[in-house]
Amino acid sequence: MGKLLLFAKANTFYSAEIPIAPDYTRRECKLANVSDQLIEMSEEDRLEAFTTTKLLNPQSTGYLQREKVFDEKLQEVMKPEEYPADITLNTFIREYAKLFGTKFYCLEGGCSCCTVTVRTHHPVSNKYYSRAANSCLVLLNICHGWDIVTIEGLGDRRSGYHPLQERLAQFNGTQCGYCSPGMIMNMFSLLEASGGKVSAEEIENSFGGNLCRCTGYRPILETMKSFASDCDYEFVEKECDIEDLRLCSKIGQICDRKCSIPKIAKVDDQRVWYHPRSLSEIFQIFEDIHERRYTLIAGGTAHGVYRRDPNIEVFIEVNNVTELHSYKIGDVVELGANVTLTGMMRVLKEAAARPGFEYFEETLRHLDLVASVQIRNFGTIAGNLMTKHDHNGFVSDIFTILLSIDARIVVANPSSQVERSLIEFFKSDMRHRIIVKIILPQWNKSTTLYGSYKILPRAQHAHALVNAGFHFTFSGSQINSSRIAFGGINPNFTESHATVEFFEGRNLFDPDTFTQSLEILGAELQPDWILPAASPEFRRRLALGLFYKFLIKNAPEGLVKVTYRSGGHLLQRPVSSGTQYFDTNKKEWPVNQPVRKLEALWQCSGEATYSNDIPQMHEEVWAAFVPATRVHATVAKIDPF
Repeated sequence: MGKLLLFAKANTFYSAEIPIAPDYTRRECKLANVSDQLIEMSEEDRLEAFTTTKLLNPQSTGYLQREKVFDEKLQEVMKPEEYPADITLNTFIREYAKLFGTKFYCLEGGCSCCTVTVRTHHPVSNKYYSRAANSCLVLLNICHGWDIVTIEGLGDRRSGYHPLQERLAQFNGTQCGYCSPGMIMNMFSLLEASGGKVSAEEIENSFGGNLCRCTGYRPILETMKSFASDCDYEFVEKECDIEDLRLCSKIGQICDRKCSIPKIAKVDDQRVWYHPRSLSEIFQIFEDIHERRYTLIAGGTAHGVYRRDPNIEVFIEVNNVTELHSYKIGDVVELGANVTLTGMMRVLKEAAARPGFEYFEETLRHLDLVASVQIRNFGTIAGNLMTKHDHNGFVSDIFTILLSIDARIVVANPSSQVERSLIEFFKSDMRHRIIVKIILPQWNKSTTLYGSYKILPRAQHAHALVNAGFHFTFSGSQINSSRIAFGGINPNFTESHATVEFFEGRNLFDPDTFTQSLEILGAELQPDWILPAASPEFRRRLALGLFYKFLIKNAPEGLVKVTYRSGGHLLQRPVSSGTQYFDTNKKEWPVNQPVRKLEALWQCSGEATYSNDIPQMHEEVWAAFVPATRVHATVAKIDPF
């Protein structure tokens, strides 16, 4: 099998294919698609001109000398200023590296046919780790020091196919095959990140962001779950340790991932990229750019919801600012603003085992419904909150969760850091200011009730129709304080005030109190209606229903009938399963013998060519059939534009 890695370091981008022999002897083969002339070359000439294959041997000076020439050629041809400032990784992979196995469709992180595997080091721990990425959202200029594996790197008909590719084809998991590379790369990332130890339930939960438009998910999920640690199938071939893949081809040693990253890279006369490593450097950049339009870039996933302003002149990558990536668990939990949603879930899972943070279990269930695995791998807490800040119509689950638990936000300006509530942050001017961290409080489990909900149009990977968070503290049976937060009602309504004020000092589970509270809350809920949102009345009743569900779930024993108590719990969907039979008469074989689709492996390896995989030619003309309003008519005139 093979690994194909796209490296981006020191502002010099190049591609490298590393086939791995059955005995795991490492070989390296470098391919350079650096000019349009490659299209006119024969396969033999191309390999002769641009390929060197040799055992990775640090003693082989001839190989290292050849590689140096190769790299210098690429440095001369492929310079950052030759690419648009907002070019995505997907565009680079397809249009510059000419690797068409990685697909694109929605360009907003919605279908994940563009999935690739990213290997990089954590800016705080320096631990090398792997994750799946939507390449259509990742900007090329944040890929410094990343190893990027595309579908071509797993295997092909020349080097042999990867077990994932083989098995998806064997399980009849392709039809048109367009989504297959993304499916495989998502599973490859999951296996690599977990060291091959992942359950069938975890696998199924990780594919909410991968859409298939024709085959159906049964054979796809059956393929992926056959690699689960709790499955009867065996992993056909042992994967290499991720650390083994870090052998630097230049020195023949383990790469320390400390390639220099320029602090500034000019793209053109109008636009520039900055790569600061500290908060002070960011504020210096703010001072230098004055009033020029800028954006802070971490994962770039907000672009899938609200398109980036095309007039942005300054791009500031914040992935290397260590202060924004750290976390601390003590009397409170502090999360760096640039912690990803996946990282946030990991920290909350760790903290949930400690007294006072048990409510994180409820939060984790909600977070698991936010976006997809690929989006959560790169989307950050601050990025989500700033999207809500700039677009108050955005139904942010993160904002609703943090608001309901009374989280605090630390915002930095050039001279100080200020702790604010979510509402204060929401109303503040954030220009030339940075979210530094989020502070989550510790609660007394015996005097606190908390519930968090998200209702979405499908089971996973969808914006909320309505989300909600309910938080009550008690003295005996009397309510001390409460927080009732909603999203998806209207842009200006994030929490209830009248209902909260009514509850103070009352018994939450008193029938009369509950009846009156529903009337007050119902009057507060005034949903807007901007299509394609669900109707206002539906969302209002849904919000009231969620509050009712919260009360039923937490009501004391005996207060709610057993037959009604199940209404307080969300439905739990088991791991899916299915069976397919082929009705055939073996006496007539091979005439009606079921066989694997001939092109399935090509689809699973990215070798199948689709219409938009064909390279564009100079002065290419695009045409489309248009139905005529009259039959057998003569064309009188053709509009040239």
